[in-house]
Amino acid sequence: MKEAILQHLSSLPPPLSVFLISTLPIFELRGGIPVGINVYHLPWWETFIFALLGNLFPVPFILYFLRLFHRVPIVKRYLERTKRRGELVEKYEALGLSLFVAIPLPVTGAWTGAALAFLFNIRFPLAMLAITGGVFMAGIIVTVLSLMGVWGAVIAGCALFILLLSWFFRKNLRGAISILLIFLACTHAPPKEVRIGRIEFEGNKSIPDKELVRIMRSKPGSVYDEWVLRSDIKRIIEYYRSKGFFDARIIERRGKFDERSKKVNFTFVLVEGIRRRIGKVKIEGGLFDEREIKKKIPVKEGEFYDAGKIGLSEYMISELHAEKGYINAEVSLDMEERGIMVDLTYRVKEGKPVYVRDVRIEGLSRIKKETAMRDIEVKKGSLFLPSLAYHSQEKLYGRGAFADVHFTLEDLTGDSVTVVFHVKEAKPGWAAFGVGYETPDRLLGSFETGYLNLFGGLQRILFNLSLSYAFRGEHRLEGGIRYEEPFFLGTGFSFGCGITGKLEKEEEYALRIFSLDSEISRKIGNWNFSGIVKISQAKLDTILEAPSDTFLRTNTIEFQGLRDARDNPIYPSSGYYLFLSGSQAGGWLGGVNHFYRLIFDAGVYKKISSVAVLALRGKTGFTFPMMDPQKITVDSRFELGGIGSIRGYDPGTIGEPDPRGKKSGIELLLFNLELRFEFMRWVLVFFVDTGGLWMDPQNISLNDFKLGTGIAVGWRTPLGPIRIDFGKKLTDVEPGDRGKFYLSFGHPF
Repeated sequence: MKEAILQHLSSLPPPLSVFLISTLPIFELRGGIPVGINVYHLPWWETFIFALLGNLFPVPFILYFLRLFHRVPIVKRYLERTKRRGELVEKYEALGLSLFVAIPLPVTGAWTGAALAFLFNIRFPLAMLAITGGVFMAGIIVTVLSLMGVWGAVIAGCALFILLLSWFFRKNLRGAISILLIFLACTHAPPKEVRIGRIEFEGNKSIPDKELVRIMRSKPGSVYDEWVLRSDIKRIIEYYRSKGFFDARIIERRGKFDERSKKVNFTFVLVEGIRRRIGKVKIEGGLFDEREIKKKIPVKEGEFYDAGKIGLSEYMISELHAEKGYINAEVSLDMEERGIMVDLTYRVKEGKPVYVRDVRIEGLSRIKKETAMRDIEVKKGSLFLPSLAYHSQEKLYGRGAFADVHFTLEDLTGDSVTVVFHVKEAKPGWAAFGVGYETPDRLLGSFETGYLNLFGGLQRILFNLSLSYAFRGEHRLEGGIRYEEPFFLGTGFSFGCGITGKLEKEEEYALRIFSLDSEISRKIGNWNFSGIVKISQAKLDTILEAPSDTFLRTNTIEFQGLRDARDNPIYPSSGYYLFLSGSQAGGWLGGVNHFYRLIFDAGVYKKISSVAVLALRGKTGFTFPMMDPQKITVDSRFELGGIGSIRGYDPGTIGEPDPRGKKSGIELLLFNLELRFEFMRWVLVFFVDTGGLWMDPQNISLNDFKLGTGIAVGWRTPLGPIRIDFGKKLTDVEPGDRGKFYLSFGHPF
């Protein structure tokens, strides 16, 4: 059983495998923890965290869906059988539920505990707290058993023997699987291996220990391998020489074996020698003035010798000539030692300029050739510039319709070349869904689907639906459908139109919004500009007023500009984005709302170490009413609170009171700071959010700013991190307010 499960999960990261095993009924963390510790050899604390999260993940869904399907015959029979095991829960309620789940035996885990919580009417927050406490205690017991190795196997084996006898007579062997898994995993004791302990250096005055260990394949805690260690010594010497220490050598290696820990501690004794510096730098030949090139290349006279900078300079000189059409330019380097100085001479033979003989695209099947060729900026008869080819490659890939795009140069003879773009079309249809949870009792869900090549011209049709449901009865439902035409009427403009709907229902009010919009956009340089016309109809019913059948219309025209200069839109570590918007509602457009609005949104990213990124974001929204500001309808106001704005606050709890009984505003200030760390595939984030909403710009005051802070942990995926955020209010703190948890996908900005 264990081998079959691990074979199916072998392609996944070990922490994710532990998480998934722990979500399964019967197995739960009783199966996940032994596998993580004794099969995957993960640290016990990492195994414990992922198993705990995996075991708790299905609980909210079980509690929710039992409310919907408890009358279904098969579910009803399951609940009847489960109720017979609930004497402890019936007698002691939440405390009994926690103790029931804490016993790491078959059919006493979180799945059964959730069913018992439903059967005995334990409120959702109290049930979650009791089940979490029980799973935590069960996790401690199973972790200790797994770490005990053989003794843990003996204990688990005794329990297995007793339970097998019991279940044999009761003709129910299902539950034995989890104890069997613990027994098998505990007996899978890893062999004792000699590992590397500390790695230290003596005599390294210029390069710190941490930097030297980083370039080694042998690491503290890794298995000792003499061949690898010898190759590491060569790597260290090569690294020193690349930094200008031509005479560096290791004169001694000391190893001390610790019999108890089975680890070898190593000390390497170094002689660095004299470090060379860059002497004269000369550039001979080529199209450019020598002073112009010296300003652009990183190597500078008088600096320490650095092989990386020297090689990069050689490449940059070649690239400068390629961007003038001389892709055959040859750059050679001569070095001459002069005492502790090294003189560099770059010799350039530019050759002849190269023109584009022809441009082809290969690999198309569903997408029309003329459509794909629109994104290719390399033109027949022009000078071949590599930057245009790479930019064309990025534009094609950015359409989302290709799984792979690259180009090759063919028939490069004399002064001409054929440029061939090779593409692999992605599947045009796609679907995605997501789930989330927000304390204390809100379940989040989303679904998106679309087709990215409707008529062979990269036309798109998209559909999305999202749900936010609170167990106390409040819910929000949003959805929409959108069509996009990338080359409107054969021009460089793109066109899009869509219909969206929103239903927001709580005890005090019900809000319905329907919108229709059309958009024309065009990319100019690094900016993307858009013009949008939007018609929105909203109806608000409150408990204080009689229901109305009248929808209030808002007509808006908006102009947007977006520049995205981030190095990576999913995991940015440098660069920035800038979004500008100016809009008018009403006036000559008609409708019930009349105002002008300006929105500014910007984010800046700075890598402050090899594992840390500082992310800053500022957003402002200023409204200039042409009517009484209090009469601007709630669908045209800003709202703050929750993920993406100020964490620790509920949505609609910041600003001034509105007709819904919640809070909002027309003047917005929002600032976010995140310090993001990445360790392997783990993500750790510390954040601070602040901002506010007002109805009158004259009332804006720092005293009204709301402040939230917290921490987030996540797991890196190709599409963005899966994050669990904990936010705590630092202003407007009420008794019993212990903060809020958010489960989300991707960074908020």
